[in-house]
Amino acid sequence: MRRLASILMAAALVAGCASSAATPSPQPATVPPTAGPTTQPTPALTPSPAAVQARVTFDVTNCVYSGPTVVPSPAVLTIDYAPTPAQEGSMVFTFALRSDATQKDLADPSLPAIGEGVPWFALDFTFHGMEGSGTSSYTLQAWPADASGHVFDKYVVGCLPSGAGSPVGAQTIIQLVGSGTPSPAPSAGA
Repeated sequence: MRRLASILMAAALVAGCASSAATPSPQPATVPPTAGPTTQPTPALTPSPAAVQARVTFDVTNCVYSGPTVVPSPAVLTIDYAPTPAQEGSMVFTFALRSDATQKDLADPSLPAIGEGVPWFALDFTFHGMEGSGTSSYTLQAWPADASGHVFDKYVVGCLPSGAGSPVGAQTIIQLVGSGTPSPAPSAGA
């Protein structure tokens, strides 16, 4: 036991001496000067979302969107939803669409009802809705291409009479464009 204690003490003493010994610090490498100025790459900046205001009214037949249909990406769309008193249990909704989706696609009667399936042109995880009158905000952004190479750079805004079913009235397509000044609205049916 004494012998083990002596060995441990000697090891501690050697370790203490080794750590107190001066070690030379590494010298910085000398880089020869280059001709002309050098540029540093600048990191990509994520643009701040644009603030977009809209109003949606809904009676039993008409879902009317009043707001821009072309907005920069990303954007925060704030919707003031004003259903008639008889439609207070209705819902305004939004979700991302593939770039090739059209008004004709939205009106296809063979599509699954909202809450019962996902249409071929929609991103299900982007579905957001608000029931009853009030104000709500939705983040809109272009989504990268899916496995088929389709980009999701549109959103739809529509109305449902209740939590699940088929939209009633016209649905509005919002086209997202690169950040900055929005470009002209796409032609009808685009």
